[in-house]
Amino acid sequence: MEKHKKVVYLFGAGATHAEVMNMHKDLTTRIIEEKGLLIKHVSKRVIAKAKKDKDFIKDIEYIMRSDRPSNIEELVSLIETNRIEKALEKADRLRNLVEDDISSHLQGDKKSNGPVLYKSLFELHKKIGKKEEVLGLITLNYDNLLDKAYKEILGKEPNYCTRFGSRNDLPRNDLPLLKLHGSFEWPTIKMGKNEFRVPIMPLGIRKNYLELPFNFIWGRAGEILAECDTLRIIGSSLDQNDWGLIDLLFKSHLWKGESYEIEIIDFDDTGRDIRQHFGFLPRITKAREIESGIIAERMQNPAEDPLANPFKIWLDAKARRMLNKDEIASTIYLKQVCGGVIL
Repeated sequence: MEKHKKVVYLFGAGATHAEVMNMHKDLTTRIIEEKGLLIKHVSKRVIAKAKKDKDFIKDIEYIMRSDRPSNIEELVSLIETNRIEKALEKADRLRNLVEDDISSHLQGDKKSNGPVLYKSLFELHKKIGKKEEVLGLITLNYDNLLDKAYKEILGKEPNYCTRFGSRNDLPRNDLPLLKLHGSFEWPTIKMGKNEFRVPIMPLGIRKNYLELPFNFIWGRAGEILAECDTLRIIGSSLDQNDWGLIDLLFKSHLWKGESYEIEIIDFDDTGRDIRQHFGFLPRITKAREIESGIIAERMQNPAEDPLANPFKIWLDAKARRMLNKDEIASTIYLKQVCGGVIL
């Protein structure tokens, strides 16, 4: 009898990128470059716009001349930590440009059905709940695509775990949606007698995870990781700049007292790089190795198929392995991911 598996999902920018690219029915490499939401795409667009801002480039023209790709998060951190005139204002300007850029590229084609991949994932787990239990969803993204899918398919408001021990909290058994860096669209949150709007975790290497409500969110994330059998990472390369996340994964292994499997649902070279960089996480499984190779023939590297969508490829293969054709056909969104016609 197959073991009941406890699963946690971790979504990075690549998951939102996969959703937005899936919204474009006639996807091309040009659309990926112009509308993509990977850090390299956002960085390129934001830095190009910042260079046109005379107030921003004042006193730093000499370091903004390069046309080579830059990482926007590293640039923000370097500006903040060096003696640059009006450093904080410049860093905030870049953060605002990042928010504007991401928000403006989340729409996709007007006729699209929104976040189909996230909705399909929820549909899948409603069907396979007896075999795989989802303990929680962790996301590094500021957008609300995952939130929208949660509301539509589960029919309730997400449990963000922004506080503990309050009678006003959602029940603990509601599926946690843990936004480790906050959200562009969170409403005000009540703490004690006061209400305040939660700021997003600032873009940059230096992040403070001890401020309310992030200490609650990160604590809950560590708790579910320590309980899981498998962590599925979709669209995150485990950026070494986000040291807090790496520390969380390390701590959760210690709390669990044994290792849990980490499946990298991404291009094969991403899985290889993660395995090389983070050897202290012993059970890292590359995409082509997941479940004895359910996507081995379809998951190569970006250079071989730049239009490939790892999130979508895995969803399709996972659904076909776990469900029969009638079960897939009874879904609204998952059957779209499986091509409409179930073989």
